[in-house]
Amino acid sequence: MAKKKNKDSNYQFAIEIADGFYQSGLSIANHSHEDKSDRGYIWIPPGVVNFSFATELLLKATIFYDLKKKPWGHKLYDLYKSLSTETRLKIEEAYKLHKKENEAVESLPAYKIIIRVGEDNSDHSQETNVDEIKNLLEIHSESFENWRYIHEFGEEGYCYEFDFKAMDAFYKAIQDILRIFLKEEKMSFGMKRV
Repeated sequence: MAKKKNKDSNYQFAIEIADGFYQSGLSIANHSHEDKSDRGYIWIPPGVVNFSFATELLLKATIFYDLKKKPWGHKLYDLYKSLSTETRLKIEEAYKLHKKENEAVESLPAYKIIIRVGEDNSDHSQETNVDEIKNLLEIHSESFENWRYIHEFGEEGYCYEFDFKAMDAFYKAIQDILRIFLKEEKMSFGMKRV
């Protein structure tokens, strides 16, 4: 019994920590929108990494409470697909509501960064549809890993996208479902400065 309580505590703590990464990512995303300087792009990768890691932590906690198993990996889409069908449907419903609420929020931009190496003439100009979670997560699944190493162009270059507004709606949808799983039972964690 004590072991299960300890695992619950781990995931409840992860939820609290996720909020710190989320708030940091949100703040950086807002700053990236406001910074119109030539170096405004420097805010995008840290915002993406924080936002993505926050989402990963929430998905892992949701998997734990939904399926009673320890989740692995960083790929958001793989984590999401491992949830029960019932939980995924609830998240999709909540996502649509939060996405609609976020429509008026201008300070959460979407970015596409294209690094071309050599003769790459690929067309990356088409709009991305993030109305469905499947599309959203196919695009953002590896954002935690990709954007941490954005400075590594490789042989072929890349095209990375991140939609802060849509990911914010997804994050909030996961929070809604976790509240149901946790049934408002809160644990508090404190930190003492030394």
